[in-house]
Amino acid sequence: MHEKYPGLAVPENGTAEASVHTRGARREVDISVQSAAGTAEALTALRATLTEAYSDGSQWKTTLRVWQDHTAGDGFAWVDLSVVGEDINVRTLTPAAPRLVRTMLAHAVAPRVEAHPIWVGPRTFTGTEGGEELAELISDFDRTLPTVVFARDDARFADLGRPDRYSFDDVVARVAVKVAGVANIAILDSPGADAFTAALGNSHGVWDGAFRVYLRNLDPAAPDDSWRHRYVTADRYMGEQLTAANIVARMLSTISPTRRPPESYARAKGLLDIDRKGQRDHEQLMSYADSEIERLTQEIIELRDQVGARDEQILGFEIDQLETLQQLEAVTENARKLRQRVDFCEHNHTATVTGSALPAGDPLDAIPTTAANSSDAVAKARQYLSDRLVIPDSAPKDLDKLDSAVNSSSWGQHAWRAFRALHAYARALEADPTTRGFWQWCEHSHDPLAWPARNKRLAMTESDSVINNAKRRARRVLPVSREVADGGYVFMGAHMKIAEGGGDLAPRIYFHVDTGNAKVHVGFFGPHSHMRNTRS
Repeated sequence: MHEKYPGLAVPENGTAEASVHTRGARREVDISVQSAAGTAEALTALRATLTEAYSDGSQWKTTLRVWQDHTAGDGFAWVDLSVVGEDINVRTLTPAAPRLVRTMLAHAVAPRVEAHPIWVGPRTFTGTEGGEELAELISDFDRTLPTVVFARDDARFADLGRPDRYSFDDVVARVAVKVAGVANIAILDSPGADAFTAALGNSHGVWDGAFRVYLRNLDPAAPDDSWRHRYVTADRYMGEQLTAANIVARMLSTISPTRRPPESYARAKGLLDIDRKGQRDHEQLMSYADSEIERLTQEIIELRDQVGARDEQILGFEIDQLETLQQLEAVTENARKLRQRVDFCEHNHTATVTGSALPAGDPLDAIPTTAANSSDAVAKARQYLSDRLVIPDSAPKDLDKLDSAVNSSSWGQHAWRAFRALHAYARALEADPTTRGFWQWCEHSHDPLAWPARNKRLAMTESDSVINNAKRRARRVLPVSREVADGGYVFMGAHMKIAEGGGDLAPRIYFHVDTGNAKVHVGFFGPHSHMRNTRS
């Protein structure tokens, strides 16, 4: 508390409040501290609550409960974090451990969850012995704390990361800070990763700079169990320092709230509640209230368990979809090359008859067929498609949120496919200026790179309710090159829907076709929340 608000005096018992200015904004801070001791049982407890009300209307509440069971000789700490606010969207919110948790862990003596230690910061396992030791820890059926395992690959990081701005260890440290107390973080060197993977099997292993989030109840003997333990390849996270931390935090966001407190929690909470009310003569009423709280708490935990199970099911669908996408890309590339071969044969026949020169090789042969995530799709579009596709610096929005979503891989692949479709259409315009509109080209050209021409995936204009709404229309006035518009902005109604579901986070690409110059300008690529319509 003194680190975050050095001017706020924290009472031993009672309340305190203050109005503070941080980062140019005002926030109202309230803190309440209460302690209690049981007379009938050897139990002492303390509750501290920090409430932070921000100028945007959001309110964050951190509650710490600490109690000592003198009979068992154990001490416990339980931290609850909640947030409310009109503009708070839990789908796009990236959870993070409060500073309080990190401070407590740094000063704790042998912190643990049940019998398993909580590591303070990343722990490195080296060599064959280290890999086998970690494999044994991971496969312990009594382990309830998730463990994130990174396979160090310095050569891959030098290629995919940004060593001039941050190191691999910086990336891992960010993850440890983000999920402190929620998960343990491990690093394997190359020999350690080999031994670890050999012990658990390829289905459950990790290698080549990737990381994996191992949940509880890991069963190496069941290959079908492997999809529960999410595998993230190096190219998906090394490009930005915070991507891995955000991915892990989102993956674990449904795990932490379902953890059940120890049995003594209810006694400690009841002791504090009775003391706070000062109504020990109302034990019957308090007992009823406690039973209702316990019932509702269990109901919440069960509902969160269901949410977690549904998230695991969604993850399974995501993996299936990604595999299908990869198969589609392989078929698409094969079809494109077959078409290229037919065109070459036709040109070859014409050249033989007329004596003209043979056509040069197709530059599309050098273009990758896959993208790791949305940021990678934009980077590759700028690198390989910039002759016909223009993406201004201001067009991409909140790509870090897309990159850390459960669907990040398939969204990135769909976005890359969309960019290639726009580029292919611009090339068609260059070759034949009479080429019809983008929808008609997608529907009738039979080009392997064409985008699905159906309403759930493509719209060539917005509805009248959006166009006639000044605020919504203004959001769709987007950047283009000044060769298209003197002011550098035009209204864009045409957009590609990267995902049919996904809610506010589902990506959209808004674009403008410059027919005269045979180019396509992307004015926006990001979450749907930036481009709300009458149904969102």
